Amino acid sequence: MYANLLLLHKITVSLFLLFYLIRLIGLLGNISAIQSMFTKKPVRILVDMVISTIFLITGVWMLLNIPGSLIGTLLIIKIGLVFLSIPLAIIGFKKNKKGIAVVAVALVLGAYGLGEMNKKRPAVNESMVRTSVTANELFVASNCALCHGVEGKQPNTAIGAIDLTKSKISDDEISKRITNGKNNMPGYKKRLSEEQVKMLTEYVKSLRN
Repeated sequence: MYANLLLLHKITVSLFLLFYLIRLIGLLGNISAIQSMFTKKPVRILVDMVISTIFLITGVWMLLNIPGSLIGTLLIIKIGLVFLSIPLAIIGFKKNKKGIAVVAVALVLGAYGLGEMNKKRPAVNESMVRTSVTANELFVASNCALCHGVEGKQPNTAIGAIDLTKSKISDDEISKRITNGKNNMPGYKKRLSEEQVKMLTEYVKSLRN
């Protein structure tokens, strides 16, 4: 279910941003063909209601299922920018206010950028990561336990976490996922050393039944 929602969210986000950029080009360039297209009721309903609603609902659903300790400042700012951009965009495009429309699109682009930054900077317990001696300590310090469960067998499937006790992926794939991330899981390349990644890889393997 999560994979389908994530895909739907990504599609609607892309369409949301694409339509806003096209509308902005039409508004700034006084291109009547583009402007008239977005005044048609079917197109307006699709863009301003259907896509926006799906985008927000899927985003809020995923947000509600993220452990509270993983919700950082960047994510909060991103959400604020998105919610602020929508009413500004509606006002800007409906009333042909170029300045407001530019700000609205800039906010959406900024939210997207913050989202990408947040993926690349996973939340970790910095002091605990530095002092972790055992792989189990590192597993907890890196917040792996929050999503996969203390022993890897109680995953938060709502955000796409897998049951590590039943996982059959290769050592190389485990290491790659820890390093680079996958789907909703962030990469730890810049937060963990190569040796720590190896420790976690071996620990994840040891959790299998």
